[in-house]
Amino acid sequence: MPENWKTYKLGDLISIRGGFSYKGKYIGSGDSLLLGMGCVSNSKRFLISGARPYSGDCRSVFFLNPGDMVLATRQQSDNLPIIGLPAIVPQEFEEKSVIGGTNLFLVKNESEIDNRFLYWLLKSPMYKRHMKSVSSGTTVRMITKDAVELFEFDCPPKEERLAISNFLWQIDDKIENTLAMNKTLEAMAMALYKHWFVDFGPFQDGNFVDSELGLIPEGWEVKELHQLSRFRNGKGLKKELKDDSGLYNVFGSNGIIGKTNETMFNTPVVAIGRVGANYGEVHYSTDPCWISDNAVTVQPSEPINIWWLIQTLRLIDYSQFAAGSAQPLITQGAIKEVKYPIPPDEMFKSYASKISPYFLQIQNNNSVNLTLTNLRDTLLPKLVSGEVRVKDIEKTVSEVL
Repeated sequence: MPENWKTYKLGDLISIRGGFSYKGKYIGSGDSLLLGMGCVSNSKRFLISGARPYSGDCRSVFFLNPGDMVLATRQQSDNLPIIGLPAIVPQEFEEKSVIGGTNLFLVKNESEIDNRFLYWLLKSPMYKRHMKSVSSGTTVRMITKDAVELFEFDCPPKEERLAISNFLWQIDDKIENTLAMNKTLEAMAMALYKHWFVDFGPFQDGNFVDSELGLIPEGWEVKELHQLSRFRNGKGLKKELKDDSGLYNVFGSNGIIGKTNETMFNTPVVAIGRVGANYGEVHYSTDPCWISDNAVTVQPSEPINIWWLIQTLRLIDYSQFAAGSAQPLITQGAIKEVKYPIPPDEMFKSYASKISPYFLQIQNNNSVNLTLTNLRDTLLPKLVSGEVRVKDIEKTVSEVL
């Protein structure tokens, strides 16, 4: 252990309480927002996917304030490796506007160690290993309050704690800003798509003809999706083929769920979540990848149409195809038959030339974020263990940022 560092148990620094067990109405127009495990992510500080307005009794509940920390208490699938991981409530939320649900622990920091340092500590590999060793259950893995409190770690003095947390936060800020830029680019790309394929904006001065979809520009055809793309289901990946240091992403129904050195696709492909809460989510990869059996895969017949295909699939209302209630499921059969107005090849190429700069910038941003994420994840365990000191790497990292 480095000089002046001290050993602590997490339970000596924090208090933990369970989330709010709601019995009232959780879907409505209430002022409060009810959160579940969807607020915790491997890749982001805080998410609100799955959050719902809460209109029940809000007296004496599990309110979260900006800066508070929560932990996910269970893991329902190997595809969601978030058990015990933290999330920090963003500053933009108002006090007493967010409620933590039953699948969360609220962490109250009762020490001089700032929440930012604790956040990075609880994202470290050594903490994840501890969570894995103390979790219990088969179908659903769970952790207890006592298990979290037993985590033991070496802690640097205040000055170095602040340097570590600020340093990692700076990298994370860059990642968050790039993700925000991508959201803007995605919105601009979707606006262009709708201008062309929904409003037919560039063709308003031309002739229109009747079709089974209504009026479409003259020279266009109505086609089913399978006439422009290839569908197949994803394929389960054996546990022994998963590798955290693998070269290729593994996609599930909710996006990237791991790494492997195996590939299932070597050309651009779209993945549509086909089962559970994430059914209908659309993700894509232009790099070699693997897609699990929790997703339907779609590839364009002509590679140049990949951007059109992504936008088209994102606008489908998948609830019309979902079977089952407790565990919604969609199949490729109905999706393949959805019909769209399709322009002549030359117009398709013209659209591709206009839309591709948005997606190329998104891809470039994703490459930057991958570099930053790998840098952050490599440095994190070394910084919180004292193997590497901030002062020794600041210049090198500043060149990347």
